[in-house]
Amino acid sequence: MSTDWKIAMEYFERALSMQETDCRAWLLRLENQDPKLAGNVLALMNANANEGDDYIDQTFLDAFQCVSDLENNVDSLQAGQLLGDYRLIRRIGQGGMASVWLGERFNGTLRREFALKLPWNLLPEGGFAERFARERDILARLRHPNIARLYDAGVDARGRPFLALDYIEGQAITIWCDERSFSVDARLKLFGQVLNAVQYAHANLIMHRDIKPANILIDAQGCASLLDFGIAKLLDPNDSDVHETDLTAAGGHLLTVRYASPEQLRGDPLTIATDVYSLGVVLHELLAGRRPYPLSRQSAAQLEQSITDGIREPLTRAVSMQRARQLGLRTAGAMRKALGGDLDAIVAKAMSPDPANRYATVEMFHEDLRRLRGGHVVSARRPSRIRAAIRFIRRNALASTIVVILFCSLLASAIVSTIIAGHERAQRERAEAVRTFLMGVFAQANPDENRGQPFTAQQLLEKGEKALPRPGEASTATRADLNAVIGDLYWSIGDFARADPLLRQAVATSANPEVPNDVKARALIGLANMESEKRAFDDALLHLDQAHAFASDLGASGQHLAADARRQRADVLVRRGDFSDAEPLLREQLVADRAVSGAESEAVATDWRLLAICLEELSRYDESEAAFAEAIRVASAVHGDQHSSVAYVLNDLGLMRMHRGDLAGAEKAMREGLRISQALWGDDSRASWAVESNLLRVVEMDGRFAEAMAARKIMLEKEQATLAGTTPETLAFHTNFLGIDYRELGQLGAAETTFRDAIAQWAHIHPDGESADSAPARVNLGVTLALQGRLVEAEQVLRGAVALRAMHEPSGSLTLNLSRGELGNVLRLQGRADMALQETRAAVDAYAAALTASGEAPTPGMVALLAQLAECQLDAGKAGEAEHTAHQSLDRARELLPAGNPRLGSSLYALARTQMAQERPTDAEPLLREALAVRATNFPPHDPRILEIKVALVDTLQSLGRNAEANQLRAAIAPMLSESSSPYARTLLQRLSD
Repeated sequence: MSTDWKIAMEYFERALSMQETDCRAWLLRLENQDPKLAGNVLALMNANANEGDDYIDQTFLDAFQCVSDLENNVDSLQAGQLLGDYRLIRRIGQGGMASVWLGERFNGTLRREFALKLPWNLLPEGGFAERFARERDILARLRHPNIARLYDAGVDARGRPFLALDYIEGQAITIWCDERSFSVDARLKLFGQVLNAVQYAHANLIMHRDIKPANILIDAQGCASLLDFGIAKLLDPNDSDVHETDLTAAGGHLLTVRYASPEQLRGDPLTIATDVYSLGVVLHELLAGRRPYPLSRQSAAQLEQSITDGIREPLTRAVSMQRARQLGLRTAGAMRKALGGDLDAIVAKAMSPDPANRYATVEMFHEDLRRLRGGHVVSARRPSRIRAAIRFIRRNALASTIVVILFCSLLASAIVSTIIAGHERAQRERAEAVRTFLMGVFAQANPDENRGQPFTAQQLLEKGEKALPRPGEASTATRADLNAVIGDLYWSIGDFARADPLLRQAVATSANPEVPNDVKARALIGLANMESEKRAFDDALLHLDQAHAFASDLGASGQHLAADARRQRADVLVRRGDFSDAEPLLREQLVADRAVSGAESEAVATDWRLLAICLEELSRYDESEAAFAEAIRVASAVHGDQHSSVAYVLNDLGLMRMHRGDLAGAEKAMREGLRISQALWGDDSRASWAVESNLLRVVEMDGRFAEAMAARKIMLEKEQATLAGTTPETLAFHTNFLGIDYRELGQLGAAETTFRDAIAQWAHIHPDGESADSAPARVNLGVTLALQGRLVEAEQVLRGAVALRAMHEPSGSLTLNLSRGELGNVLRLQGRADMALQETRAAVDAYAAALTASGEAPTPGMVALLAQLAECQLDAGKAGEAEHTAHQSLDRARELLPAGNPRLGSSLYALARTQMAQERPTDAEPLLREALAVRATNFPPHDPRILEIKVALVDTLQSLGRNAEANQLRAAIAPMLSESSSPYARTLLQRLSD
């Protein structure tokens, strides 16, 4: 640090200890004596008063010699200056590491504004460059609605790195709430958005380390955004890329001291409790209107001492009429009541000087605030007999009442002990009753009764169901528990018809006030599981929320049940297609389950599996692959390799790889999952059939439809005999897949019948017709009708399917946009080129945006959409654009699909059509012949997908002057077109005549 700034820091420390009027007079005298020194001191004081830099620390001053250096750096940037694809508009902020400019892209591909973050002139040793690169890498891992998003990272012409981030036009959370006189409850609700963001970062193994109001902006819609991960720390010790720099190490001290934790100031190892502390400080300031430290003007040394000593003002110290009005309260007394008690205890727990005494996770912090807002007991301040006695004393000042108080305390203690003993005795009796019941069931399973044959699980459960106690034969709680146990077991073997009434009876019985909360919660979770399988998602979510409330009321003893309810809630959201809502919930659950159950536990393995499915559906395939790998690792560590949990994950991993186009990887994962399933449950079981069906989907995607259809027919016959009465959903799904086999083998009539059968099955399962489960069969029926030339019917069916999917899937969903692409293709075949182009372009753009946002490469789904778009462009008279799009489709198809795959046909045919339109038959012929070869693998000669290529080939041969070949081919296909009743066949026949 320069000598000038050492002196300025000494004067700055003196200024902080003065009263405001004395300080002003002192600064005037200093300005007369040494204007430069006074200017430097004033600069430090202004920075200290600023929300964004309310303390200028040692590292900051060591890094920059003087304020003029900063100003020179700022002045080197000018409005209108270009940085890569961005143009600077105006500077909107600056801090200890970088300046922030409002910028816009100028290359025309994206019309929007960004916040461009540029570092100051870097230190010779590159410390800030390393830190800046670290922030870029950290932000790239975070995708959350309450975290400012990284869109781009680059280097300008001078070699200076920059980040392009969400431009958040907002105010610091404290200012935003104060200006609107937000109530305490509204502030807590808004603060919950911040907690969600930090919890998500922790779930991604990232610690922020600089949480303060200036880094929490609220926009005009009331949405919070967490900014500035400049000194964030990666928490994963297994990450080979993780290493601390001098500036990001715990002792680097580049932080905002007034929001820093004691361990940060001491240089101790940091954990997520560090962020919990800073969040506590922010919450204190958000409520009290000032920071929690007792002196309004402390020197740096005094401030650090207050923090490390744990000296904190209670929230009620800030009570005043002025502050009460800012909180929307009428009196100071109302403010004291609102901020005291449980709320102050929550802030105190978050700000405990000992990290071990703080909330273990941000989710636990958030849960206590939710409980406070809901009027429940908070973990930070459990009721106690001592507190009750103190309250009683305050209400009764006479000394003689002390005797009564002591008596009441003793009596309360006796009552509580009796209640606890009664609960423990009831639990023991209930457990004994369940044990005796199960022993009785197994005692009936003797060889004589079953003629020496082993009992199946179904037979044992039927015996158990018959032996369930009736009212009066056991306590209400025991009957509820036993109904739930047998119902759960029926559910686990897939007999939903028997599970449903038992689980509903368990819930109904649990409504009795005598039934303890743990029994209520288990019964509700069991019913919700069954409802989720039956696709009754709204009912399932309602029952899970009720279960979570009952489990939460149990305190520590109910934390596993509460976690089960939240995890199952996420599973329901995944099944329903609410992936954007499920992802943050699962990331929160991951952190909570690690804390409660351990890093290697069944709960954590399930969290990883569900998160991986979410990421896949959001088209973030690399992240999904990594999450699946973690799920397999944890499940194998807990159970070994031969376990149902491992089989489930391998099945889901195979589906993800199939969707991204890795067919070989998908088949490998699914064959291993099927091997484990068959070893555990046998070949003919619901669990094995589910994996086998998905494996057959991969075989179908590989073009081996005949192989798949033979296996599906056998499997469906077995399922029809076993699952029709218990799991009709499975039959409906698998019927749809059989229809695909028929269609892709050219058996269009059989395909239509099969798809209609699948739709009818779903209508029986969901009479209201609102479920998205029937959408795949509806889309497939629409495509089949289009191939038959029944375009009006096809359009009607596809529009219904698209509307159904749009109700349940995000706009960037692959399945939704593939459905839109099929609708666009039907519109094109009807001759409505402009409308077809509009629909197909919207589908391509929506899916492309989802892939770009997730950083993923194109998939086979994008290949199909691009081929359809190319044909739409061509029929709309845009041959040049169509050729470019068709080239993109074919190039990606060759990258993603194996040679000879039938799905290459669409890209080959689209490109050949565009080249013929531009009179390049020499280029078109080999493409058409290759398209014919890959499609002929499955499609019969009379299939329209074969005939359309042959018609195009006749045109090509004529253009090349090879009339004999053309006439020979025309003679072969003309009769087939003439005999067909399909409108598309008539269109092709007209092309042939022309």
